[in-house]
Amino acid sequence: MALSTNLRKDGEPDEGVFDQSGVETFADDFEYVMHGKVFKQYRKPGETEMSVFVSFGGLLMHLRGDEQQLNKLDLDTKIYLLMRKN
Repeated sequence: MALSTNLRKDGEPDEGVFDQSGVETFADDFEYVMHGKVFKQYRKPGETEMSVFVSFGGLLMHLRGDEQQLNKLDLDTKIYLLMRKN
């Protein structure tokens, strides 16, 4: 499983639509890809742990971890969840 804010391997921002040009993307390396949006962040004052909530069209994900890792996921950030079998 991986999380990414971009599917392009060259690091350029994507346009937010499915690219049918055949250019290789991170999605080619995984079996299942979902796109979603960060809709909520929560952190208790004085703590280094935070929570980030992402909606994938109604399927919700709650990420909890160190603030230094999760603070890059701002509200309304587009995010991709990429999964593959073992």
